[in-house]
Amino acid sequence: MVHWVSLSTATMDCTVYGFYMQARLQLQMLRHNLMHIADLEDEDSNENNEKIEVKLYRDLENMRFNDLFHARLVRCVKRHQLIVWLVDVVESTFRSSMILQFLVMAWVICMTLYKIVSLDFLSAEFMTMIAYMNCVLVQLFLICYFGTQLKDESEFVNQSIYESDWPAVSPRLRRSLLIMMERCYRPIEPCVAYIVPMSLDIFISVVKFSYSLYTFLDLK
Repeated sequence: MVHWVSLSTATMDCTVYGFYMQARLQLQMLRHNLMHIADLEDEDSNENNEKIEVKLYRDLENMRFNDLFHARLVRCVKRHQLIVWLVDVVESTFRSSMILQFLVMAWVICMTLYKIVSLDFLSAEFMTMIAYMNCVLVQLFLICYFGTQLKDESEFVNQSIYESDWPAVSPRLRRSLLIMMERCYRPIEPCVAYIVPMSLDIFISVVKFSYSLYTFLDLK
């Protein structure tokens, strides 16, 4: 029974890790597309324009560029919507189990630490309990780590827009990029119960709470 419970817990964690890694990969692809959103299809077509002192904007020099720019921007907006949708679905699907898992982990770390201090350092049970607590800590750390990686990647989306060749387009197209930047201003941050952000800060908070609970029990 314990074996099947452990297997199901590990499978759920790996599923959450996989979804967050996929969302992070999609954000990296989105950043690449935004960085090259103002690039021309044919780089050779702009060689003659570099010799002109007063240079027109690309969407005025090349009429096809206007349609190309809007098509790229629409694809980027749709990709960003799908990434947000994916994270929301994962969060809503595993909401109850993640809340229970965080609470149980805090209690398990506390009880394991309370048990360890009463064991002999050279006993086999002591080494077993140390290994068990390390597994629980690693399990909690990985969930928070991938959540932090996803949030950090989403915070660089606006930087990718700024690193694009936006000065080459007219102010009319720059307004579209500005709207996209405002849309991506809020980072994609997975949360537990839609409240607590799933980050390394919460990992530290859970460990501190477990130690505080252990201290309270030890005083009793």
